[in-house]
Amino acid sequence: MGVHVLSIPISDDGGKIRAMNLYMDDSETITNIQSFITAFVPKLDAVTGGKITNVLLQFSLDKGTPKAAAVDDCPVNQGALFGFSVVDTQYRHSAFVPAIRKTLVAGEVIANTGAVQTLQESILSGEGYITLTNKAAQDLDSFLEVEPSDRKRAK
Repeated sequence: MGVHVLSIPISDDGGKIRAMNLYMDDSETITNIQSFITAFVPKLDAVTGGKITNVLLQFSLDKGTPKAAAVDDCPVNQGALFGFSVVDTQYRHSAFVPAIRKTLVAGEVIANTGAVQTLQESILSGEGYITLTNKAAQDLDSFLEVEPSDRKRAK
């Protein structure tokens, strides 16, 4: 049994954003969750001085059978940043993979071979009926690069 996470980002007058996170049983349906959101958001809006910018839902899904324990010495802030070009824009899309295996990093280079290439192709081409996009729902066009990235603010 897991939980779904409902995240409600709220911005202040300076543009800074913090989210209110709410949790619910993973047996809840989209219809029930939408009914809750429709009733809840006006009540939240009456209390907050900020602007509710969105309502996001993170599902708890069956994750399959990944490894049972983390690999030693692979901190989550040290990862790989996959870069892709995007259709109809000059901007790139990046996807950060936390805790990159040290065996895949050679200095400042991560080779796009083996498991790295397989993951890159899955991000670019999608799986099953799902095709990934950027935040603006624009299609990813081509793979640009993968490089080591250290996100210092890992919690």
